[in-house]
Amino acid sequence: MTSVSRKFITALMMIIGILAVPPLVFLLVALVKDMSVSESVAALIEQYSSSKQNLLVVGLVACLPLLLLGIVLWLHGRAGGLPAMRRILTWSGYLPIWLVAVWVNTEYWSDYLPARTFLGFPHGLEFVIGPLFFAPAGLAMCMLVAWLATRRADPK
Repeated sequence: MTSVSRKFITALMMIIGILAVPPLVFLLVALVKDMSVSESVAALIEQYSSSKQNLLVVGLVACLPLLLLGIVLWLHGRAGGLPAMRRILTWSGYLPIWLVAVWVNTEYWSDYLPARTFLGFPHGLEFVIGPLFFAPAGLAMCMLVAWLATRRADPK
């Protein structure tokens, strides 16, 4: 397997991982809120066809920080970074993006379910603020910590 195909498969796994967060959190919160499995699945399908807080759109917005991660990793590669360090930076950058996606979805869907009524203006902004503000900040902090930890572990 070539390096390009490994990078492509890793990027594809990351995108699928982020896109899977909204429906999985939705189902988990629905089950915790004492909705039956059939009601939960029906609500999930209904939410995918909704014009407000559509689960696919929520997942796509959550994928935007992956572009920043890709740019940082590309710059690392252009600067002559080692492949082992690239793997560490990749996963240390991905983890906060995924955690922010889980956090944002848990916060919103726990208020939305089981009534399934739109909560009003300020609600739903977390789907934009989380991925566009908190995820890049977490990405930068985690990548910096990983870089510092690996530099101390492997001095040149």
